Amino acid sequence: MHVILRYESGHRAEGILLAVTPDRLRVVLQELHDTLELRLFEDRWISEDGASVEIEALISGGETTAAVFYPRLGALTRGAGN
Repeated sequence: MHVILRYESGHRAEGILLAVTPDRLRVVLQELHDTLELRLFEDRWISEDGASVEIEALISGGETTAAVFYPRLGALTRGAGN
């Protein structure tokens, strides 16, 4: 599943979601040579260096959405109209 992350600075990064648990996401970003782990802390996703990260978009290759596999993730994202 493709993911677009947005940092507090406004920087956007596109990547692939590799793994999901209720309080962690593992993502590989196009611009990094390593994976990135995000942790859920007080209803915010925080990167390994302490930056707040918003999950701007989740793009699946089919009809199945992330909310089917991980309902809380869907609740923490927002669509273009929000």
